[in-house]
Amino acid sequence: MLAIEKQQTGEFETQITIKPNDSSTPFQAFALRVIGSIWFIMVSLNCLLMGAWPVIIYALLTILAVTFAFKCCNKKANDYERLLINEHQLILEKEVSGTYEKHQFIPHWLKVNANYDRNGDCKHLFLKMHANSFEFANNLTYEDRQRLFNFLRPRVGSAFTA
Repeated sequence: MLAIEKQQTGEFETQITIKPNDSSTPFQAFALRVIGSIWFIMVSLNCLLMGAWPVIIYALLTILAVTFAFKCCNKKANDYERLLINEHQLILEKEVSGTYEKHQFIPHWLKVNANYDRNGDCKHLFLKMHANSFEFANNLTYEDRQRLFNFLRPRVGSAFTA
């Protein structure tokens, strides 16, 4: 969901922060891993008592795979994109997989472009200035991307493509 905050953040009149959907907290993910690991170990020990000892190997591999998958998801959970806007500059801050980027634009020379699919859904948003193009708002739904495009359109340069 897109929330456009109109607040005074120092010198900026508008701040837009975009984050991926966080469906669980780190504690909930840890608790799920612990409960799942205990369950896998209990099932594999039960199979060991019945003589099926290779199940223990598969249970340990499953526990390792689930732990690795949660670590990868946790790394992406801290991603964000932030737009800071005032009449003299627009700043795009991105942190994706631990890599931080910051781009500053002059709104007068900036273009916002949107790419649409066959259904008319807004698939990609780009900020373009001269020969440089920066994609943003990848974590938003089609509708929220369109709302953001409509919000930015009157606040930056006059040449737009849809």
